[in-house]
Amino acid sequence: MFDFLRKKKREELELPPLPELPEFPEEIPSLRSMEEEANRPEERDMPPMPPSVLEAPITFPKFEMEEPGMVKAAPEKPSVTRPRQKEVFVNVESFKTLVFDLNNIKNDLRDYQKDIEEFELTRREEEKTLEKWKKSVQEVQKKLISIDKKLFGVGE
Repeated sequence: MFDFLRKKKREELELPPLPELPEFPEEIPSLRSMEEEANRPEERDMPPMPPSVLEAPITFPKFEMEEPGMVKAAPEKPSVTRPRQKEVFVNVESFKTLVFDLNNIKNDLRDYQKDIEEFELTRREEEKTLEKWKKSVQEVQKKLISIDKKLFGVGE
């Protein structure tokens, strides 16, 4: 029972016969000769594509949702073709330095924003204190005027 679970000895294993290898040509053509054959204009099947067709951008219609489940196609606008920009390659170290500098700038901006908020809070507190002082000065002036009226009878 469960004979299939027992390991067979290597001698007992039957290996399938090896497949026959295909025959290779004695001379393998060089890469240059293959390129020359590919670039011969008289042997091409199709004419080359014009560059305007190869560089034209592909535009897809835009969809706007009006109601859940309803899709409305946006009116198509004539597409403006822009010339393709060349790829820019950046040194990894330069990129790391750039990312590090950008993070420092972001952190500095956060610090400046906090400083501005603290400054505005301090300014509002100072304005409140100034308003209290103005009210106190006005009350003292009113009291002085009432004392002047009582002492000197001014305004009777």
